[in-house]
Amino acid sequence: MTDQDPKTVRDYPETLDDENGSQLVGVTADGEPQYYDPVQNRIAPAFDADGELLPSWEEGRELSPGETLQDAIDDIEERVGWESLTDDD
Repeated sequence: MTDQDPKTVRDYPETLDDENGSQLVGVTADGEPQYYDPVQNRIAPAFDADGELLPSWEEGRELSPGETLQDAIDDIEERVGWESLTDDD
């Protein structure tokens, strides 16, 4: 067990203070938040940069033409092992 439990959706803002208003879609089992940029149509993890939460668009991915946000979330759930985006705690 680590010294600190992984963070949950409650530990991150629902929207980032970035130019596009990126929205939290979930947190991986390791506590890494995933944000969706509705303007660029991309999902990416975010990291703490000197106390400011910033999306890492280089590590993210753009949604394909015709792919919905739900499709992308389902894909992330499958890749990172989420059971769902709800937090039942």
